[in-house]
Amino acid sequence: MRHAVRHLKKSDPVLAAIIERVGPYRLTFREPTFGRTRKSASPDRERSMRFAANLFAWVALLAVAAWCSPDSKCQTNDVTAPIDRDAEVSLQRFVNEGHQPWRMDSEPVAAEELIRLEYPETRTSVYQVNLRQATESRTRAVYTWSRFDGSRRYRIEVRRPKWLLPTAQKYEWTIWVPVRSLRTDCKVD
Repeated sequence: MRHAVRHLKKSDPVLAAIIERVGPYRLTFREPTFGRTRKSASPDRERSMRFAANLFAWVALLAVAAWCSPDSKCQTNDVTAPIDRDAEVSLQRFVNEGHQPWRMDSEPVAAEELIRLEYPETRTSVYQVNLRQATESRTRAVYTWSRFDGSRRYRIEVRRPKWLLPTAQKYEWTIWVPVRSLRTDCKVD
């Protein structure tokens, strides 16, 4: 762990300042208390919760540092296709007639956008794409996808537009529309 902190301090001056401000990570070991009884287990539980929170914070910090380090060779581009409202209204009517009901589900719509961007020449099904859900609410969902080697990542945001509600008649019947797509390309060593 000391080697990792030393490496982070050398490679990133911003992170070095944060580590100096927060202090080094310290792990303390103590003898197990098997068989001993106590009136309350809350001090042990509290100590282990603090340890878990501290460990999680350091792991998250190391992950963010590795992800956002200045020497990482990643470039993010906005690859969003423009939204054609007339085409989306026509598509909503098409779904209202019973065609392509999967458009009322956010994940397949995000998968279709990924297929359009990453696999334009193939006939991949929207259900074959393995997306990871970042957030989802009633009106907005964000999905991410990464190549196995980490050389390319996508972040796709889909929404249920309010302007389709008159055509859909019910909010649950409104189709999801891709509104933003970000592609991050990284040079993998």
